[in-house]
Amino acid sequence: MENIRDIIAKQDAAYREFYSARELVNAWKRNPIVWSWGAHGWKLFDGKFLGFLVSGHHHKGYVWIMVNGNDLFDIYFTSVQGNIKRNLKDVYIEDLTEAVDIAVEKIGIYKY
Repeated sequence: MENIRDIIAKQDAAYREFYSARELVNAWKRNPIVWSWGAHGWKLFDGKFLGFLVSGHHHKGYVWIMVNGNDLFDIYFTSVQGNIKRNLKDVYIEDLTEAVDIAVEKIGIYKY
């Protein structure tokens, strides 16, 4: 099973600086959808990798978000130990919240 540390080490040059990470976190902290994930422990690793813990309906562990060479987002969902459970590639900014929500928490009966 691949670990997020391997991805970070192998593809460090493939990812861009995540200059807007702080703004994303500040916006998400005001969003009730993000509250439903139980998101906490926000950290920016090496200026490129935004990670935070979640405790959602579908996923409990870390979510890692990176900006790839296409200026799109790659998202990795890992266990607390860093083992990759799922990943999404080339996610547009306007789809970022929904993509994470579907993987972490959203179920069919939710209405918003």
